[in-house]
Amino acid sequence: RTVNGTGCPYCSHNKVLAGFNDLASQYHNLEGVHNGNEAMTLFPLIKDLPIDEQATARHNLLKYCELDTYAMVKVWEELVRVTK
Repeated sequence: RTVNGTGCPYCSHNKVLAGFNDLASQYHNLEGVHNGNEAMTLFPLIKDLPIDEQATARHNLLKYCELDTYAMVKVWEELVRVTK
């Protein structure tokens, strides 16, 4: 997921700077889907979109879900850490 030190700051082991490269600030960098409400609105509409727009919408949803899932994994890891 990282190329030449770029990409996810967690995967590339870069220092995380709040408001710059933290997970919360990365959602605005996504195209088309920036939050759960947008994802829930778009998902049922995909079937009615033209084929080329379906592919774009699917790609945008997958990118959002990837970031959202990664955020949940980080929360889980922290919960496991603090409960040991």
